[in-house]
Amino acid sequence: MLRKELQQKSARRVNSENAYLKKRDNWTAFLGEPRIQLQMQSALFRYLDPPHRRYFLLALLVAAATILAYQPAWHGGFIWDDDSYITNNELLTAPDGLRRIWFSLDSPSQYFPLVYTMFRFEHSWWGLNPTGYHVVNILLHIANALLLWGLLARLRVPGAWLAGAIFALHPVQVESVAWITERKNVLMGLFLSMNKRSIAGFFTVWHWCSMRWRSSVKRLPALSQPRCS
Repeated sequence: MLRKELQQKSARRVNSENAYLKKRDNWTAFLGEPRIQLQMQSALFRYLDPPHRRYFLLALLVAAATILAYQPAWHGGFIWDDDSYITNNELLTAPDGLRRIWFSLDSPSQYFPLVYTMFRFEHSWWGLNPTGYHVVNILLHIANALLLWGLLARLRVPGAWLAGAIFALHPVQVESVAWITERKNVLMGLFLSMNKRSIAGFFTVWHWCSMRWRSSVKRLPALSQPRCS
């Protein structure tokens, strides 16, 4: 009985990996068409004007360094709680799984509906191939580092880019990025960074509007005085 279950589990994993490779080959062929490549290049070079070129290259440097630093995670498998979160989680495959994720207490751990929703969609895309889950974690971590850089730059903090690079490459982030179950950590960082960025933008606009209003108020007495003929 145990051998039969192991064989079935191995067969399901092989089928999932084959489906993932087929989808990847289709996307590679699509992106390899000359028309698609030309459109991507023209859209990219519109943002490479001198004011944006430096920021684009610095962001590309952070992304490339982060991808290389987490290269061992590409080949990592499922460990520890990943089995309860993904491989043995019936909510990712059940027909009513999405409803149960959001409106029940059937989750194998705490109530993390957004995390399980992402895992459900990813499970339908690349099945039990752990590479896809690791790639999503790495991309979310890169987005967090770039958002932190942008936030500090908006606040005019010296060394904003260096702070973002250190955040991306610091070893303390390894657990949250390389462990699939810790998707909740990188998601939390993403929404927190976007929230802080929005707040900083709001106060920037508020400061600009207040300065304009003060300058207009100071000009009112002069405008109200009659002009001499």
